[in-house]
Amino acid sequence: MPIFELAANDRERACALLTRLYDSRNQIHGKGVRIPKTFPKDELAWLESVGLAPNQRTTLHHAKVVQRIVDAKHDVSIADGARAFIASLGEGPPHGVLLEVALLAHRMPAHRLRGNGGTCHVCMMDTTVTVDVAEQFHDWHTSGSGIPGDPTWAVLGLDQLRAHPVRRVSAEAKARMGAILHTLDNLPDEAPMGTAIEAIQTLDVLGDDPKGSRARGVLETLAFAGMLEAPPYRGIAAGWIDFIERDRRPNKYVEVEAPLSYWRGRDGVCWEHARAILGIDRRAAATAEPPRAVRPAKKATPKPANRPPAGPRSPRRPAKAGDVWAIRVREDTYVLVYVWHPGTGARPYARVEYLDWIGPTPPAADEVTSLGVRPRGKERWQMLAHSLHKTTGTALIATDISPPKRTGPEPDRTPGGAAKELSWLADACFPELAEL
Repeated sequence: MPIFELAANDRERACALLTRLYDSRNQIHGKGVRIPKTFPKDELAWLESVGLAPNQRTTLHHAKVVQRIVDAKHDVSIADGARAFIASLGEGPPHGVLLEVALLAHRMPAHRLRGNGGTCHVCMMDTTVTVDVAEQFHDWHTSGSGIPGDPTWAVLGLDQLRAHPVRRVSAEAKARMGAILHTLDNLPDEAPMGTAIEAIQTLDVLGDDPKGSRARGVLETLAFAGMLEAPPYRGIAAGWIDFIERDRRPNKYVEVEAPLSYWRGRDGVCWEHARAILGIDRRAAATAEPPRAVRPAKKATPKPANRPPAGPRSPRRPAKAGDVWAIRVREDTYVLVYVWHPGTGARPYARVEYLDWIGPTPPAADEVTSLGVRPRGKERWQMLAHSLHKTTGTALIATDISPPKRTGPEPDRTPGGAAKELSWLADACFPELAEL
């Protein structure tokens, strides 16, 4: 069954479950995700029944993907992709890939993989790409689209275009796009991408977008298509540009590729391309009156199975010397840290060290009195951590504990940071985490 053919309620249920499974803390590099022991077996069985079993992978080959996209020019028009892209605004994550794949079909030449290291300089796809079906389903419904022009996302968009063609765009959706274009065309001259994202967020036409990811996705698609250009850097509206030419930035700190990496408010909107591709001109955009995005009603109580089990309750107070705090590294795994010194100042950095313990639930206070410290390799490791009591997944489980058993001197250098980093840094002191 096509992975997007789920009823709305089932789709919501699947996304909630997959969000839990594909949490970055469950990721194992090169091996997919581990299934937490606390994950309900009946929910896992349901995911399998709808074709969304975790770690179900498929391999895409460069030659076949390129041929599929190039052949699509015979039955998918740029107008088809533009309508589908505009129609996606306000209903959930924008799907710019629907327009991108249509442009790829009509602009990208048929080609063999060219370039060194296995990545094609023409289209940026590797010789082969392994895709996790369930993860891609989750990302489609929660994030929208991948990197602009990415062929592996393009074939997914192509399947969607063919399965759910958009014959007519509503006036409301077109007004949303018009308002976005008008806003981008009237920014201060030096306004960078970040300012453009904030301006689109202010319009409130894309639904809940607190981090600006939806606005950024729209900007990336418009730039890739050639509606936000910064000459001499252009999109592919007028003709194909190889990935190696688009993959340019003013400095190493800029993530997005050209032309968006160079675009500023003074460059405005290329109305020639906006009119040709989206059917929206400057006058129509200036008079657009878009409705606010429709937000789904919030449920009073989410389904318990979609939520990881709650951690232990404990007093929430700043760390003190002699404390033992449990740190949740995954929903079914905890480690412990001992507080040597609480720190001083307005934001005290407590000196902490992992104890030689790991388990599915925090131990009782009387079980930690005889523990030693856990080294990193052959040497001790400590951290100066702030906000232990404000960090999700931490719990104070014991107080006034005598210093733990230890061998060797304290480390010469002690890194500092937020207590939330302790859950990630545990990997280096607890290599067994990779096997649990």
